[in-house]
Amino acid sequence: MIILILYTIMNEYFGYFWKTPYFNIDGFNASQFVYLYLIGGYMKRFVSREWIDRRRYGFILTYIVCSALYGGMVFLDGVHRVPHWDPWKYNNPLLIASSVSFFLFFASFHFKSKVVNTIALSTFPIFLIQNYINGLYKFVGNLFESCCLYIGENNVLIKSVFLIILTLSFSICVIIFDQLRILLFRPIWKVYDVVDGKVKRCFSK
Repeated sequence: MIILILYTIMNEYFGYFWKTPYFNIDGFNASQFVYLYLIGGYMKRFVSREWIDRRRYGFILTYIVCSALYGGMVFLDGVHRVPHWDPWKYNNPLLIASSVSFFLFFASFHFKSKVVNTIALSTFPIFLIQNYINGLYKFVGNLFESCCLYIGENNVLIKSVFLIILTLSFSICVIIFDQLRILLFRPIWKVYDVVDGKVKRCFSK
């Protein structure tokens, strides 16, 4: 709990609000992913299923309120630039609060799906490819800009649908390639587990 609080202070107060150097100033990095893992680890260890189930509608209400405030922030940012208010950063506290609330809302429903678990394994590779392969990132961005020029500035609905299709296509391609990586590396990890077990047994004697 103390680690999560300290990380939140560094991530949000020093990073997001004050843009302090050497801190997480925008959320487009591995530090933000670690922060989200800390939040998830805390919830898994200290938050009970019963507690989540009792607050299902509170979570969706929190999500709606935070999303409305975030929408207002985006609108104000378009009208007048407010210092320390940057809605487009991943470590925006309203964005994190709405995301966590939305996750907890769905966590209150009891279902199991191999498809969901398979997709979840590839979320980190999607994050890495999105942020650290500049050539691919620029290619997708240039493709979207070129299509927007072709579609026209006034066709907001068509541009939104195209952006959704482009995002889904990118995610699906990464998931497919990552599943191939998992299949290729599975025999290697099995050998590693066997060797690791033998080494541990030798040193435990």
